[in-house]
Amino acid sequence: MNTYPKFIKGQELNKGFYLDIVKPLLEKKFIDLKYSASLLGYGSDVLGYDTETSMDHNWGPRMQIFVNDNDLISRIDNCLKNELPFQYRNFPVNFTDPAYDKVQCMAYTDHKPVNHLIEIHTPFDYFNKRYSLDKFSGYTNQDWLKFTDQDLLEITGGLVFHDGLEILNNMRQELKFLYHLT
Repeated sequence: MNTYPKFIKGQELNKGFYLDIVKPLLEKKFIDLKYSASLLGYGSDVLGYDTETSMDHNWGPRMQIFVNDNDLISRIDNCLKNELPFQYRNFPVNFTDPAYDKVQCMAYTDHKPVNHLIEIHTPFDYFNKRYSLDKFSGYTNQDWLKFTDQDLLEITGGLVFHDGLEILNNMRQELKFLYHLT
C-alpha cells in the first residue's frame, strides 16, 4: 500500500500543479501556444468535496488541457510524459494504467515516461464526446433538454486555470445562468 503525504484538497493541489509545473513547462516548450487548462468533469475533487478517502481513485495531480490543433495533442502529451517531475508536493505525478472500470491510482515511479493524468483534447472533441455538445454558446431550449444535472455540474463546477482559447469561461457562464433558471 502506498503512503501519501497529508491530504490537501484536490482543487488546491491541481491549481498549484498547473501554476508551478504545467504552465511554465508549456510556456518553455510551446512558445505562444494558445490553450486552456482546467479541472472539470467527474470527481469529488472537481467540486471540492474530496476527502482523504478520495485519494484512492482518480485523485492526484491532474487536469485537462485544451488546444485547437489536433496535431499538437501528441506533441504536448509526449513532452509532459518526459518533462513532468515524478512528484508534485510529494504526491506522485505518475498513475497506474486504467483498470477495467477506468480507475487510475497514483503510483510512485522514478522512470520516464511518466504516465500522467493530464487529458489533452480539442474543446470540440472533449465536449462533444463526453457531453454531446456541438457548440459552446447560443443554447436553445432543445439543447437544454439534452443536459443532465450531472453534465451541467461537471461542466460548470471545478476550476478554469487558464482560458487562452476564450471558450471555457463563456460557456460555463452561459450554462450556469441556464442552470439557475430551472
